[in-house]
Amino acid sequence: MTNIAVLIVGGGPTGLVLALSLVRRGIPVRIISEAEGPGEHSRAMVVQARTLEFYDQFGFADEVVRQGIPAGMAHLREGGNNGRGREVVAVSFHDLGEGLSPFPFPLAYPQDDHERFLIAKLRELGCHIDWRCRLIGFSSEVNQIRASVLRNQHQEEIETIEYLCGCDGAHSCVRETLNVGFPGGTYDQLFYVADVQISTGFNRDLYLNLGVNNLTLMFPTLEWNAALDWTCPTRTFSGREFAFRGHPQSGRTSAQYKSDGDPLVFNISRAPSSC
Repeated sequence: MTNIAVLIVGGGPTGLVLALSLVRRGIPVRIISEAEGPGEHSRAMVVQARTLEFYDQFGFADEVVRQGIPAGMAHLREGGNNGRGREVVAVSFHDLGEGLSPFPFPLAYPQDDHERFLIAKLRELGCHIDWRCRLIGFSSEVNQIRASVLRNQHQEEIETIEYLCGCDGAHSCVRETLNVGFPGGTYDQLFYVADVQISTGFNRDLYLNLGVNNLTLMFPTLEWNAALDWTCPTRTFSGREFAFRGHPQSGRTSAQYKSDGDPLVFNISRAPSSC
């Protein structure tokens, strides 16, 4: 392989922004990812003001804002009797960061859209991601690093680089090789994420619903009309509380979820591959 200055491992937003920063400064980089391509689901949903401030330095913050949905309000709801919820408090974002940032709002912008946007910006600068490439090891030598990259699960490549950047999450080969910890733990609950169409229609506000046995977050999206992130403790999760039902004629699936004290009972329709 041709020698490069920096090998970036990980094609998510962190690796992509790092690559953009370096390429804009004329530093040759290679960015690799184990994935087949950009993400296909919303996953992380909110871009904060500080990220937009960095994008403003790159010259495309306004473009990102136009592709997302600036949230105006956040609503906190809790469960009540007979499954009927109530709103506890509503917080306006309009004046929250006024005078502190040119972007005084959280921006609802799904991670898959975000990644495709950053990839396109990299492509404009002549930098492309090597998909289906995995870092399998590296060694440090005098003034250089030798990295072994496995392409398509069978073709090994050797890169001689000056810097190696691990942007590939908690199970990073870079992190594990250097014995760098990732403090934290896992939750006992089951978490679900779905890109959905809510029967009540589009709403640009953010919703946080607290139930006795679950937590539900709802974010606005442009392609659908909402992204849901919800959790159910395994001890309470059962087919009686959550069920999908297929509709062959429309090719869609409806779902209804409710648990005791849950403030949110929802019916959704989605493409089968979206959850």
